[in-house]
Amino acid sequence: GNRMGNQPPEKSQSSPCTTGQVSEDPFAPVRALGEHDELATAVLAYLIHSGQVTLRPSSDDNAESLYQSQESEDELRSKIAYCIKDNDICQLIQQSSSFECRKITHWCQKNLAGCVRQRETTMSNRRGGFSPSTKAAMQSKYLPNSNRKVAQFSAKLNSGFFSQDGTMFVSSCQDQHIRLYNVTHNTLKCFQDVTCKDVGYCVVDTSMSSDNSHFIYSSWHECIYLCSVGSDDEMHVQIQLKPPDVMRFCPFSIRFSPDNAHVLAGGNDGCIYLYDQTRAERTVRVRF
Repeated sequence: GNRMGNQPPEKSQSSPCTTGQVSEDPFAPVRALGEHDELATAVLAYLIHSGQVTLRPSSDDNAESLYQSQESEDELRSKIAYCIKDNDICQLIQQSSSFECRKITHWCQKNLAGCVRQRETTMSNRRGGFSPSTKAAMQSKYLPNSNRKVAQFSAKLNSGFFSQDGTMFVSSCQDQHIRLYNVTHNTLKCFQDVTCKDVGYCVVDTSMSSDNSHFIYSSWHECIYLCSVGSDDEMHVQIQLKPPDVMRFCPFSIRFSPDNAHVLAGGNDGCIYLYDQTRAERTVRVRF
């Protein structure tokens, strides 16, 4: 007879996307695609990882097939959340956070001074200090856990900072404006809008005096400008740093001294400048 007729029929080759050898690695079908179709490999890996496609054994003991998950995305997320909660790591996190004892959390937030007074007695641990859950409960009163939009600008916002007493917020924008906000009573209300002078590209840095009476700003210019807080007239007093002959000069960082008598500036020329406001002149220039 014909030898070709006596040969057993060749096994049909299955698509590497649907069948393969049984393996503990759920991504074995993905690697079976090889380098022939990188897009299909990436898509299949994403579907398996997201749970939209699952691997199940087929009728053949040596094969497995891909099945589309019938569960919704919310159901898959709830399963993942359940697995996270039923985990030793979750228990350890709860023990070191304020979730360990909600009564302690509520009491610490209502009566922080009393919690401090009883630090060494009923609420203390064996070491005589606060437990991790008590620390987390006290800190949660002052750490923000939500956000909301409080201001909208027509240009990019370069910098912003609070005054030392926390009653004002100062912002500088690429529209060459510095805005001062009153942030008392958990609100943000703009009470002064200053148009800056001699701005090269943007306002680089700003600083507020410790008594909240003046603020300074710098840009790509050899001068720093001093302005009054809450003043109707926009007086911009020049603080001349008098740098040596350089093509472009910029005080990158500026600060008031604690007594507000001096202004300290760090320039792009590698020097620190000290300006005496009483004498109205730059007194020190140090190169690093």
